[in-house]
Amino acid sequence: NAEVLDKADVDWTPDKPVITLYAVWIEASIKLIPHEASTTVIDADRRYIYGLKGDITKDELENEFLAVQGNGRLVIRGDGAVGTGTIVDLISNHTNEVLETYEIVIFGDVNGDGMINSTDVTKIRMMNAGLETTSFNSVYGFAADIYADGDINTTDVTTLRMVANNLRTYDQATRTLLDD
Repeated sequence: NAEVLDKADVDWTPDKPVITLYAVWIEASIKLIPHEASTTVIDADRRYIYGLKGDITKDELENEFLAVQGNGRLVIRGDGAVGTGTIVDLISNHTNEVLETYEIVIFGDVNGDGMINSTDVTKIRMMNAGLETTSFNSVYGFAADIYADGDINTTDVTTLRMVANNLRTYDQATRTLLDD
């Protein structure tokens, strides 16, 4: 995927026509995009990727949720689970340069293990009580704001408890509880 800008120098005489052509290749833009038919949200301002399911694998992330437009590739850092805080790099195949870096957000997964469970409920309760010093501006603070009201409070604790106990379903893309 490249654009071609061409230029021609003509040095023409009746007995010897000479035309010299020059081509300049400009690499097309490389962009991280949601996989077709996925629920993925790419927040370019925050550099967050969300709208994913919990307990996701690297293969699922690459093949079902994310795609690369242009001559690039993804590198998902870490050996463990894909969860909140997992780093995803967009890399140019041409230059091997890291073009953009994103962090995964699984709302409710505040310990980064990729799952929403009682450990996360406890951690959000501690955040709400002021016993946990996670910054709201961090990826974990963003993941803790389940209710999407800009604050970590008892509503987030209650909502997460219902989700962790499979009493309600949470839509990771729209950040809302679903009517079951």
